[in-house]
Amino acid sequence: MVEPKELAERLEHSAELPSGNQERFAGFGVMGVPLASGDLLAMRRFEATSLGQSYTSVWHRDPQGRWTFYLDVPPQMGCPRYFGSAISETVVTERRAFFEPLDPTRHALSTTAQSE
Repeated sequence: MVEPKELAERLEHSAELPSGNQERFAGFGVMGVPLASGDLLAMRRFEATSLGQSYTSVWHRDPQGRWTFYLDVPPQMGCPRYFGSAISETVVTERRAFFEPLDPTRHALSTTAQSE
């Protein structure tokens, strides 16, 4: 069985867009990771996109339900274009800075997420 890490690495090096005329993406993501604090994290990495350059988007929902999207391309070129007013804040930043605001002592995986 192929490990998820290996699949992600393959996509990073050989992503090809599906054929078609509509918006298309090739990549991978983590659909959602609930944290013990009540926060939720998700991530999308598109190595190929018909919109332009490749990008990474990290989504954070705080315990109050507010969404912040962090990405390394302008919002109109990434995930925020599909979510509009559902997002409280969009932050364009370098990819390495996505996780700096997270305090590892507060943002541990929930026991529910670890047992699933």
